[in-house]
Amino acid sequence: MIEYPNTGSNMSTQEIEPLIQGFVANLVELVEANVAHRLQKAVASVLVDHAAPKRKVSQAETRSQPVARPIRRGPTPTPKMVQARKIQGQYMAAVRGLKPADRNRVKKLTSAKGAVAGLALARSLGQGGTGATPRQPQSIRG
Repeated sequence: MIEYPNTGSNMSTQEIEPLIQGFVANLVELVEANVAHRLQKAVASVLVDHAAPKRKVSQAETRSQPVARPIRRGPTPTPKMVQARKIQGQYMAAVRGLKPADRNRVKKLTSAKGAVAGLALARSLGQGGTGATPRQPQSIRG
């Protein structure tokens, strides 16, 4: 007889053996059913693949590694282009902090007289208003 600690029950090997055999039988049934199901799925997928018409495989799909596209670069910037972009950046920074009414004034002047005139007006309006003043560097304290 086997005594199990902390359970207070005594079971003989004659009582345990049928339980183990039933458990093993159930486990074997489940495994066999699972294997049979997986085999049926595999056979069905093979049959479906053969029944479907084969499509042509392109050369690009058979390559082992994808080919990178060549990098397309624009023209090298001329000094005139660099200056225009610099003015545009300064203009955008100056207009950003303006109130809507002041911004509309600057846009009208810019369309009439050009970006340099609009930039000058935006800077002058930004000095008196809030938010558009350029930051001054702080002095280094020792």
